[in-house]
Amino acid sequence: MENRQRRFNLRLVGLPEKTEKGDLVSFLNQWLPEILGPENFVNPPSIDQAFRLPRAAASANNNPNRTPAPRAIIMKFCWLNDRDRMMKAARKKKAVEFEGTRLMVFPDLSAEIQQRRRLFDGVKSRLHSLQIEFRLNSQLK
Repeated sequence: MENRQRRFNLRLVGLPEKTEKGDLVSFLNQWLPEILGPENFVNPPSIDQAFRLPRAAASANNNPNRTPAPRAIIMKFCWLNDRDRMMKAARKKKAVEFEGTRLMVFPDLSAEIQQRRRLFDGVKSRLHSLQIEFRLNSQLK
């Protein structure tokens, strides 16, 4: 059930804090087609909700002198097609950057599914070393 609720969500990691200057949803609706290429979006994506995840208490107390990493953003799309176009465009572009900062886009999966996917870390590192492109299917059943 949890994964079914998350199927419209994507996780954006690496966007610096306070980049959006206010409304995160309108910023992402405007900015995503610009950064991923307008040719990938005939219509602008319709993001229903977007928010930054809270910081973990342990990571906030580790080193007070170091600037913390930006919090991940969860984007909830109105339509599954918009989510899929976003993932496809990010995958096609390979290196998505914002002002010199590398951004990463992932499906928003439950902790259980993430643990199952971690079982393949050894296989993934081997494929990386052989320079073979791959991806784990994120389709939910």
